Amino acid sequence: MVIALKNFIARDPNTLLTIGEGQDQSYLAQLFLFIKRILEVNRNGKDMCDGITIMNLIIAILENMQGKIDNAIP
Repeated sequence: MVIALKNFIARDPNTLLTIGEGQDQSYLAQLFLFIKRILEVNRNGKDMCDGITIMNLIIAILENMQGKIDNAIP
């Protein structure tokens, strides 16, 4: 799933900033909630592999969204 999200971020970063129909948060805000939840699961896990994968997703966000998400980073 993370690979698909990385591809989405790389190919259409502007859509990540929009709010979907019938939603009250942007896709970026929802992605941050996803990241937060996976890191919580990772913290309680045994092998910590999910944390490494999520760090790759965070790097993709930072690389592809330069200057666009400065005020949105929690």
